[in-house]
Amino acid sequence: MSKDLLKGQGKDKFARGEVNEAVTCWLQALDSIPPPPAGTRGLLGILQGAAKPEEDEKEDGRVLKMRVALLLNLALAHMRLKKFRQAVGFCDEALFDEPGNVKALYRKADALGELCDWHEAEEAAAKLQASGEEGAKLAAQQREEWRRRRRQADGKQKKMWSAALDKDKSTPQPPEEVKLPTKQKAEVASASGDRNLRKKTPFIDPGSRGGSLVYSKDSDDEPFRPAAD
Repeated sequence: MSKDLLKGQGKDKFARGEVNEAVTCWLQALDSIPPPPAGTRGLLGILQGAAKPEEDEKEDGRVLKMRVALLLNLALAHMRLKKFRQAVGFCDEALFDEPGNVKALYRKADALGELCDWHEAEEAAAKLQASGEEGAKLAAQQREEWRRRRRQADGKQKKMWSAALDKDKSTPQPPEEVKLPTKQKAEVASASGDRNLRKKTPFIDPGSRGGSLVYSKDSDDEPFRPAAD
């Protein structure tokens, strides 16, 4: 099957959401084209066995264009699959062929941002900005997107802390001990002692044989009960 047909099939599958199948088509198309010259020094050239300089000093422009297009498609597909590190690798291969390629720089910056590799992401954005008017606009859009994501991340952190603090406030706390002055403490203790004394004050039950002693309870609605003999 020709590389053009494989590329087209991959595009159709990608549009239908069949991302893995699209990747397979594009990799097969990439394998069907000649490897890049040795001077490219890219990983793709090493894996495909780049031609020696004396064998192929110049590469057909159509082959180079096809390879870059396939690499960019593969980068996009891997981003869709959330395989951002692999996406960066495909962008780097495309940039070996075309160092100023706007799509490659943009997708590389985007993938690095997803990886939160902010230093390298900003380097890619700076190169994108320097590539021309279109690149400058895309770099500005990308930086604004990064700021939005950071604000959202900060907002989530604030909500988490707020929820934790609210939960802590809703937890019932033990009542604080009331500290009384020394004189008031003595009065309370004295009143408590009088109450205990009243509880154990003996009464003679006239209805019991021998006048048995019973002890009253400090209650207004409960009659005295005779003690057991």
